[in-house]
Amino acid sequence: MKSKIKSIYFLVAFIFLNAATVFSQDVLWASKVVSFSTQVGNQNHSANKVLGKPDSKIDSTRNGWQPIGSGKEESIVVSFKSNLHAKKVLIVEAMNTGFLRRVYIIGTDDLEYEVANFPVKPGTKNARLVQVSVGDYNIEVKAVKLVLIPIRNISTTIDAIGITSSDETFALSKNHEIVLAEPKAILGAK
Repeated sequence: MKSKIKSIYFLVAFIFLNAATVFSQDVLWASKVVSFSTQVGNQNHSANKVLGKPDSKIDSTRNGWQPIGSGKEESIVVSFKSNLHAKKVLIVEAMNTGFLRRVYIIGTDDLEYEVANFPVKPGTKNARLVQVSVGDYNIEVKAVKLVLIPIRNISTTIDAIGITSSDETFALSKNHEIVLAEPKAILGAK
């Protein structure tokens, strides 16, 4: 009887882990930098480091875009391999979070739609995942624009930007992987 119960637990755990992997693959990650304001370097911290799935490791932010941080508005625009009727924009902040001010989606009509506006509230040094609901706009998204206002002499890093047609709520794991999460409020919903 105990071996049957163990088998059931292993089966449930296996299904849950596989479901998390499948859902994490439903995210379309940025594939091209259209424009950016500044970058700290041409290799580490360059705008191109925001492309693809999150890849910054704990206590390492070389794999993300880091604007110079002069206390002025900074921005980056990224596009995707294909257009998508997105329901969410996912933004992985790798270091010194909370400097993200506005998020725009750019549709196939080339118009910018502001989908989130955040108050000035610097967060922590720890990474975080920002999820912005965009399903109500019902447009085909081809690009995303982020606007940040980092404080002078404080580095902030954006690791990845993605869009998804999923209604699921995601979380950021310790290894910066996107996994399914318990349902909770979505940041930046209008």
